[in-house]
Amino acid sequence: ASQRPAFQRETWRPAEVVLAAPWAQGPRPPPCTVPPQVPSCLPPSLAAFCPWDPALLVCAGLGVSPEVAFYSLRQKQVVEKIPLPFFAVSMSLSPGAHLVAIGFSERMVRLLDCASGTVQDFAGHDDSVQLCRFAPSAQLLFTAAHSEILVWEVTGH
Repeated sequence: ASQRPAFQRETWRPAEVVLAAPWAQGPRPPPCTVPPQVPSCLPPSLAAFCPWDPALLVCAGLGVSPEVAFYSLRQKQVVEKIPLPFFAVSMSLSPGAHLVAIGFSERMVRLLDCASGTVQDFAGHDDSVQLCRFAPSAQLLFTAAHSEILVWEVTGH
């Protein structure tokens, strides 16, 4: 007898679709098989609930411009857009501060302080930054690219 739980198909239906990428209306594009910097490849779509405001959804890669969009679940609209220099490959939101870390294919990490509006860019990776994660304390940021992991101190930004 299998110990795996059984799920009915209805269990996985979304209650409501609040955002749709521009290409979601027509046929889906083929999966990306070339590096993200090649123009024929679509950037990844990233989304996370905002830890400092549960009514916000933070999104990147949903449009044709490199930007971060803050979508209000209450107002059902984008309430803020922050332009980015490149399309995001990875994103993490700080649980203890109003910070968003964004990794790019261009071997760079951008730290956005949403409370003050300041932006800092950090270089140090030799490849595309595929993962950004804040520690629960929000004082450390871990970034990963290919075979390396870097640890950044975020205190004082």
